[in-house]
Amino acid sequence: MFVNKSGMYIINNFAASGSQNCLRIIKDTKNKLAAIKDEQIKESFTKLYEKIIDNSSNIENNSDYIYTLSQKVEMIENPVIKQKVLKIINDLSLHNSKKFRKLFEDNITDAENYTDCVNILNGKYANTDSNPIRYYRWLKKGNSWMADVLENKIGTPENYRKNYVTQPKKVMSYNEYRQNIDNVSDKKLNETFQNSIRDEQFKKFASLYNDSSPSMVNYIYHQEYLKNINPKTKKILETINKEYGTMVFPTNADLNDKDFKYLEEELKLWKETGGKNTRLPQIIDINSTDYTLGQSDSIGSTSYLYNKIKLDGLLKTDTECGGSTLRHELNHINDEKYEYESITPTTQFVRDIKWKVNKLLHKKQWKKEMKNAGLNNEDIEYALTYPRELKSVSVEGDCSKYSKEYKDTLVKKFKLQQWILNLPQNSYLKKCE
Repeated sequence: MFVNKSGMYIINNFAASGSQNCLRIIKDTKNKLAAIKDEQIKESFTKLYEKIIDNSSNIENNSDYIYTLSQKVEMIENPVIKQKVLKIINDLSLHNSKKFRKLFEDNITDAENYTDCVNILNGKYANTDSNPIRYYRWLKKGNSWMADVLENKIGTPENYRKNYVTQPKKVMSYNEYRQNIDNVSDKKLNETFQNSIRDEQFKKFASLYNDSSPSMVNYIYHQEYLKNINPKTKKILETINKEYGTMVFPTNADLNDKDFKYLEEELKLWKETGGKNTRLPQIIDINSTDYTLGQSDSIGSTSYLYNKIKLDGLLKTDTECGGSTLRHELNHINDEKYEYESITPTTQFVRDIKWKVNKLLHKKQWKKEMKNAGLNNEDIEYALTYPRELKSVSVEGDCSKYSKEYKDTLVKKFKLQQWILNLPQNSYLKKCE
């Protein structure tokens, strides 16, 4: 098994090895590269290694790294991706020494990123420094009951992990342990954990390369990522990507057809209502194992920079009972240009003062408006933390119930886009009674 390296060997950055040791390492590496069966890979990496010999003082580390990368490239089954990686290697080898040294780290990083994302998707090896694996190690070190869940096992009264996740020094009884296990038994967290290990590298790749190499990201998504998804779900995700330009990563194993139809319907409503004014995310990442496990509510976050929505909780909190976390985050995607672009300390100070004054004067009325629109007390309190949250929480409610005065406040004072208030309710969204 090969694992992804956490760092990159940088040319001309280390002390030279002894000459005899260098000669031995060079000879051994050349022999190993010469034994590669794939002629294209052999030729490409042999040329690259000759260039490294002429331009590197860190022969030992660079030799080991390049040979390991060549082995990873041999594992790639998809010919299109393999040719893409070899082109990066070949183009790098053609540069003169000055440009080669300048481009080495970035180009080799690109080659490894392509190689790792597709090989890890196909189970060739795992990145042992990935977030889910590090989180699992932390749980296991703390003797947390959740480590048993990720191992898909139930301990005995004589042998079970007794500690809580958030309170590692607190010990639980076996009855409490079994109750916790039962509470998450239907969430398929072990399978979600395995999916998270498989998916993480490509999700990072998509975020990094979606602007610079959208065609390759799209190719890997359709040809490599979606082949791991069941056919019925795959068809919906293909439609979403075609119609709305959004890649959905459904890492959570307990998602069902209704969840995906809900997601598709929500994107449709935003596109139809906002038209050319709508900004839809390039990525929707649904994963409950990145930060917390087994939570009862859906948790969302938005990256304006990467045009990405992350749902750390489960969609069923929307489709079975609750507010629309997805709609909340979609509003952030459409709202954050106002919130974060061209903001100076002075304009931010003025906004903060206006917010505090308006909240002091109108908080009671705002709460009444949101309550009337079907929002719960917890969401309403969260809405009062920042202007952007007031807007995003408000659009989760039934906007037809808001008064003209409140709508004008959202639009004129806090710059909510008017058309967002006209969004119809998602037919797959079920509100709690």
